Amino acid sequence: NFYGALRSNVEVFAVEMYSKLQTFKDRFFKGQSYRGLTMATKDIDEYKWAIDNPGTLIEIKTLTSTSVDPKKAYHFARSKK
Repeated sequence: NFYGALRSNVEVFAVEMYSKLQTFKDRFFKGQSYRGLTMATKDIDEYKWAIDNPGTLIEIKTLTSTSVDPKKAYHFARSKK
């Protein structure tokens, strides 16, 4: 299963992805998007720390959905997995 392989080899995938990012430059999204998710306070604190420490990279080892519609993002946050 693809996602199981990805989860168990995420570092290999991440290194490959980061090394190829510039080849996808013409496909980068430019604009505002929204991501709805539920987070623990500890995770929110890590985001706050990253805001205060420019150049920080937060690695999320899950796939998340985004939308240009904030109502859809709210739905993502409220949906049960």
